[in-house]
Amino acid sequence: MRNHCAEHKVKFLAMPRIGCGLDRLEWREVKPKIEELFSELDISITVYNYNQPEKEEDQYPKSKKTLVVRHQPYPLVDIESLTALLFFGSEDGSVDNCGKTLDCKFNFLPDYKRQMKRIRDIIRLEKKNEVLYGLIVRQKQTDVFSYVNFEKCLYELRKLIKKDDFKYIGIEAFCVNDDEDTMEKVISVMKGVLLAPGLELYVCWPKELAHCHTWSGETR
Repeated sequence: MRNHCAEHKVKFLAMPRIGCGLDRLEWREVKPKIEELFSELDISITVYNYNQPEKEEDQYPKSKKTLVVRHQPYPLVDIESLTALLFFGSEDGSVDNCGKTLDCKFNFLPDYKRQMKRIRDIIRLEKKNEVLYGLIVRQKQTDVFSYVNFEKCLYELRKLIKKDDFKYIGIEAFCVNDDEDTMEKVISVMKGVLLAPGLELYVCWPKELAHCHTWSGETR
């Protein structure tokens, strides 16, 4: 970007606090890097902070706008009933590993594959007195997980959770491109969207990923 600005004689540049959202960098460390890189250019840089406004009907008292997060040392398929079960899917009809495991218990894939799927859709399925929600975040199974599409899905999920009167949501831990901070990012996004009072998120850690979570102070 610095080279582009120099080559094209850009005089004004606007950006967010880049890298300081889901990527969890500290602005006090990022800002000096930007100043150093652009110090030799005659350019004005404006940094914007953006907090997405909530719709009036979605606003809750400040004291209640907290998503309680609990971590469990077992796969999502073993969670107690009356929990909204989340899995990830693609437009091509594929599902993630959690979805495949859930299908062994609920046999929902035939119904799932018959439904039209578009990125950012939610596929709602009822099986054996349980409700599963498929979040369509990719076009193909081989595509990289999209946090942007995930966030968009969550806004639709929030409506469905409220309609179905769920107080508990379950999601199985996963890892994107060997990033051990994947679930911290996922939880951060969910906390920003799922703001209904009394809602609890259960993050289920299958055996192969349990080492990625620090269990001190929690019941295993």
